[in-house]
Amino acid sequence: MKIKACSRCGSRKLTLMEMERESYPHSELMNNIVAVKYLCGDCALVDEAVVFNSEEEWRRFLETRNQSRI
Repeated sequence: MKIKACSRCGSRKLTLMEMERESYPHSELMNNIVAVKYLCGDCALVDEAVVFNSEEEWRRFLETRNQSRI
């Protein structure tokens, strides 16, 4: 199960914020790229989500994040 979380605080309380469509007229490969951003319900960061492959991976992220703040 994939888990999306805030890159700043690790919260899973994310709301899809916006989808920006960008056009690159000089490149067919990069035409109409969509950037998806989320609003974090805990720290209010608007950014892309970090995606984890498991809950264990997400918990390790939270632990290392908390240890680095000490």
